[in-house]
Amino acid sequence: FLRSFIDQGYRFTFFDQLDPDRSNQVLMRHDIDFSTGAALEMAETEAVMGVRSTYFFLLGSRMYNLLDPEENKHVAAIKAMGHEISLHFDAAVHPDVEVGLRRELDVFKALFQKDVRLISFHRPNMAWIARHDREILGIENTYQTKYFRSIKYMSDSTGAWRFGHPCDSEEFKAGKNMQLLI
Repeated sequence: FLRSFIDQGYRFTFFDQLDPDRSNQVLMRHDIDFSTGAALEMAETEAVMGVRSTYFFLLGSRMYNLLDPEENKHVAAIKAMGHEISLHFDAAVHPDVEVGLRRELDVFKALFQKDVRLISFHRPNMAWIARHDREILGIENTYQTKYFRSIKYMSDSTGAWRFGHPCDSEEFKAGKNMQLLI
């Protein structure tokens, strides 16, 4: 899958490096809901291939605990490979989104010595996304228009491509910029 993009001349880049005047850019994103160990395996494969991705981690996951030393090591190793790490924020668990986000940002920074400049919302609905097409507390999100509507967005949510396979898309064939959520 990754080789298809590389062979097509795509460059894997980070969100803050997206140049709207250039083509053939992929914003690769991983929202980690289940396993930091599986994320680490993916990050290792990508690093060997020269692929740069952004990994978003939940602070309130029922499947992993970032305070656990082993889980924390996985995330630190992903960061050390040159991938971006950031916060996968579940706004639904906070009565006040800004207060909850501020708290989670503080914890994430304390854990990983990393300022968060971009977040990915956990399972937002389209109406919520439309209302939050902006920075929150000065932080961008992956669902803002420039990342979600101005370029092709494709997700393999639940292991199936929701909007068709990326390599079959007209955008891929034309070398247009894409955001991929794996």
